[in-house]
Amino acid sequence: MARQLFDKYYSKPTIVDQMKIRTLIFNGLPWSGSVIDSCTAIYTQKKQITQLIYTKDIGTPFDSWFKTPDYERCFHLALTYWHTDWEPKPNNEKETNEWLHLFFDPFTNWVWAENVHGENDKKLDIWHYRLFTDTRWQPILPQGEVYSKLKTELHWLSYSDLNYEIKKRGES
Repeated sequence: MARQLFDKYYSKPTIVDQMKIRTLIFNGLPWSGSVIDSCTAIYTQKKQITQLIYTKDIGTPFDSWFKTPDYERCFHLALTYWHTDWEPKPNNEKETNEWLHLFFDPFTNWVWAENVHGENDKKLDIWHYRLFTDTRWQPILPQGEVYSKLKTELHWLSYSDLNYEIKKRGES
């Protein structure tokens, strides 16, 4: 599936409904670039272009540096705004808030927001919004500190922990 293109004749609720129908699981593996394309929408309006990517993420999109399983699964919305000539545009807080409510209500207050740390992502002002879920994709408010194993099952390993163990044993 290719990216979805929407223009001013589509309502935001319709765009969200279409994106939710096409949502796929993203696990960060190299072949999953096609998942990102399938889960991307370009919304063109008079004065701006909005790029939305909406996926169900499992584990590896974070390289699983979180140390508790509550953070291993989420609905993930990435938003970027552009001028109509495709020059990056700063985050539009009012419009972002509208998108967040459309995608995540009634759990909008549970959404974790972060601006990406890479130089290119900073220049584009890409923001990521995550609603963490249980294994049945039901929204949860994660318990415990993301970097602490205090509330983590005994012997549970994050993706980064597992890779460290594999490299330590020379199994890479």
